[in-house]
Amino acid sequence: MGEVIQRNTSLILGIVLSGMICAIAAGWIVFPTGAASPTLLQAESMVPAWIITLTVLAISTVIAGVVGRFSNAAVGLFVLGCGVFVLARRMGSLEVLAFGDGALTPLVVEAIIWTILLAGMSWTVFRIAGPLPDVEPNVFHVHPSPYFSREALIQMGCGVLMLPVVWLFAQSPDKGQVLGAAILGGIACGLVGRLMSPHVQPILLFASPCLFGAVGYMVGMVMLPGPLVDAYILRSLPAWVQPMPVDYAAGTLIGVSFGLGWAKSFLHHEETPAPSASPAQSPS
Repeated sequence: MGEVIQRNTSLILGIVLSGMICAIAAGWIVFPTGAASPTLLQAESMVPAWIITLTVLAISTVIAGVVGRFSNAAVGLFVLGCGVFVLARRMGSLEVLAFGDGALTPLVVEAIIWTILLAGMSWTVFRIAGPLPDVEPNVFHVHPSPYFSREALIQMGCGVLMLPVVWLFAQSPDKGQVLGAAILGGIACGLVGRLMSPHVQPILLFASPCLFGAVGYMVGMVMLPGPLVDAYILRSLPAWVQPMPVDYAAGTLIGVSFGLGWAKSFLHHEETPAPSASPAQSPS
């Protein structure tokens, strides 16, 4: 009973603290037009915006790691995702970018930067909180590398599911809609990634969907018939350009956490057999 209270209390406090801390950065991310900037790279004061954002993310990552110690790393990264969600809600949308003479190229760069940040934050939370206890070794009684193994690459590749899910649900640049679509995409990535590679710690799975968001921006650049504002008015941009990089980051952290939890109900966990009292006879 006491452990349950500790887990729930740490979760609630972590969400509140992470959200409050990340909200501080939003006031520094202003577009040249005076509106809330949809990206950090196109903010009017880019350097201060990056400094304050990296600072609040570092603090929130430590908070997430502490929360993960009371539960697990996935819950900790969910807490971090809630903080990034608050930041995303306070930043601008594609509409601000389009009518402010913005461009898609910085979106590609920023999505890649967010991917690197997500990988680093995920690694840190897993280091503080420890590995997920329900990730069992494979038939050879080993855990494949979460970075360089074939299973890890397959799991990372499941991040591509972010794009079709966002394409299906993000029909406008409204913040609520694009964040919801990104979270649903993250759930799909977490669920399928866990089922495809059940013996790998999903450290990089918390980053790969955002990387495929960058790929989506690249495709959008190829499909762009003219100025961004014209394509926005004509609704000729693909739906996966609607979320901004910070939206993809928030959706990845929150969604993958939910997807991993959902996947547990589909996985069969083998119980370790009790050691025999007498030496077992090996087949000849």
